[in-house]
Formats: sequence, structure tokens, C-alpha cells
Amino acid sequence: MRRLKPIRLAKDGPPLSHLAFADDLILFVEASMDQVGVIQACLDNFCASSGQKVSLEKTKIFFSKNVPHTVRNDISSALSFQRTENLGKYLGIPAHHSRTRRNDYQSVINSVTKRLSGWKASTLSFAG
Repeated sequence: MRRLKPIRLAKDGPPLSHLAFADDLILFVEASMDQVGVIQACLDNFCASSGQKVSLEKTKIFFSKNVPHTVRNDISSALSFQRTENLGKYLGIPAHHSRTRRNDYQSVINSVTKRLSGWKASTLSFAG
């Protein structure tokens, strides 16, 4: 049986193949046509085992800038997944695929600052 070929997010980093959450799954695999069949088999196995379905409307595929455009097109077509250039946010935190800048997290900083201000105000005594 063929297996997922994990990727390394950093040169000396550990191999990473997936992140599983309560209702989400993120797969990290080598961008090759060989892996397309493995991905499809994994998803089919999941659906058969769990009785759930993969929502193709919500499923997206992201490619590293190092993947040739022809390979991107072939893989996207074979899997019928929507391609994206921006991973957006996950659980309120930006899901980055490039160098992180302070400005990228400004919304998180503002949210935490607002919450801390609320907590500080709620601890004040308004009694005379």
C-alpha cells in the first residue's frame, strides 16, 4: 500500500503529514501525481469508516511556490479541489505560508488588547 509522503516545513524540521482537529483535517504531502491516488484513497477510506463526506466546496489545495504550474494544474484537476493562493485564517489565527510580519497579526493583537481592557474594567469597584 502506498503512503502519504510528508513534507518538511523547514530544512531540518520534522516531517509533517497532517494536522487533525475536531472537524477539520489539513494534509501536507509531496506535490506529485503519485500522491494524488494516495490522498484520494485516504479520503475515501475516511468517508467509508466514518460515514461522513468530504465537502468539496470547502476543500482547498495550496501549492508551494516551488511546484511547477503544470504539476499544480494536473493535481488540481485530478482531485477537483479549489486552488488557493492564500490560506486565510484558521481558528482566528493567520495561516501563513511565507515570512510572518507584525502587521499580519495586528487583528489578533487588537482582539487580545480589547479583551484585556474589558477584564481590567470589570475588576474596578464602582461602589462609593
